[in-house]
Amino acid sequence: MKFLVSGSTGFVGTKVVAFLKSQGHEVVGVSGYKPSQKRLTIPMVGRGAELQPAALDFGPDVIVHAATYFVGQHQSSDIARLVDANIACGMELLEIAQATDAKFLTLSSSWQHFDGATYSPVNLYAATKQGFDDIVTFYEDSGVHVDRLTLFDTFGPGDRRGKIVSLLLQAAKSGEALAVGAKTNLIDLTYVDDVARAICAVAADDSNRGPIDAVIRSGPVPLVELVETIIRAIECPVPVVWEAREARPREMQTDWIFGQPLDGWHPEISLSEGIKRTWADSWNAKRE
Repeated sequence: MKFLVSGSTGFVGTKVVAFLKSQGHEVVGVSGYKPSQKRLTIPMVGRGAELQPAALDFGPDVIVHAATYFVGQHQSSDIARLVDANIACGMELLEIAQATDAKFLTLSSSWQHFDGATYSPVNLYAATKQGFDDIVTFYEDSGVHVDRLTLFDTFGPGDRRGKIVSLLLQAAKSGEALAVGAKTNLIDLTYVDDVARAICAVAADDSNRGPIDAVIRSGPVPLVELVETIIRAIECPVPVVWEAREARPREMQTDWIFGQPLDGWHPEISLSEGIKRTWADSWNAKRE
C-alpha cells in the first residue's frame, strides 16, 4: 500500500514511518519545512504549490495526518503556527484524499475533552484540534473515508518536546531539581511504539468496515507515582520540588472517560519498561 504521512519527521510520525516501512509499504512524507537530510528515511514533499501535484502523482491509498503543533499555554505569536499546523495542513491533505479517494487517518487529542466532556478544550491547542475535527465532517459528508484516533500523552526515546518524562530524566542526569506541580495531578502515558502500532494497524486496515473513531490510552497515574516509577526503573534519584510550578488551568485531576477504546489494541510496553528504554537511549545519545 502507498502512504502519505504528514509530521513524518516528528516524534510520533517517525515511528509510524518506521512501522509502515517494516511492513513493506511505500511511504512519502509531507513537511512544512525543510528537514535535515540526515533525518530523512523516506522521500519528502513540501507543502505549498508542489504538494497537490506531487501527491496526485504518488496516488496514496492512505493519508496519515500526524503533523501537529503543540503549545501548553499559547502566546499571540503562536496563533499563526497553531492554525497552520493544526487546521490548514489537514485541510490541504483532505483535499488530496478527496481527489485520490484515499482513506484519511487523523489524530485528535485528549486535551479536547477536559474532565471527560464531549468537547471542552484545555487550551487553544486543543481548540484548534477540535476546529479541524469539525472541518473533517464536511469532507466525510462529501464521501471521504475518515478514521480518527484520539491520543493521550506519549513518551519514549528521542522525545525532544520538553514533556514531563524527558524533563524528569534530565533532572536525574543533571541532579538539578525540577519544579513540578501537585502530587495528585494525573497523567496518562503510552509508550510511543505502542501508539505507532495502533496508528499503523488502523491505517493499513483495508477491510470495508465503517470508519473507526477510537481512543488510545494506557490509564492515568498520579504524578507522584510517575516519579516513583522512574526512580525504581532507572535506579537513580530524581530531584523534584513539589508544587513549585504554578498550576496550569484545567490540570487533569480525575480520569477523563470518553469515547471507545480501539478494538483489539492494548499497550505492550509498561510504563516502567518504557522508562528504562528511554533512559538507556538518552545515555547512548549523550555518548554520540
